[in-house]
Amino acid sequence: MWHAIQSTPATRATAAATEKEMLEIIAEVMRPLARGASYEERMSLAGLLVHTVSSLLNYAVRDIGSGPEYDEAFESIVEEIKRMLVSYLFSVATA
Repeated sequence: MWHAIQSTPATRATAAATEKEMLEIIAEVMRPLARGASYEERMSLAGLLVHTVSSLLNYAVRDIGSGPEYDEAFESIVEEIKRMLVSYLFSVATA
């Protein structure tokens, strides 16, 4: 998907505009967690979170199949992703 979005100037511009809207929402939610961070810093943190989670979710579905063993593996990876995010956000909030 990322490569497709990057293929033309028009798709890159559309992706950047869409991403900016999403990052602004996340940056605003992060305001109480990162009290000393500027808007630009919170936007950077939001971008880091979005790209990290996107990559991790791609990892979670890399060997997706059918059946309980795949469902269990996926759920386990998603739980770990959530644990990582909570730990990261806690770290931001206490820094």
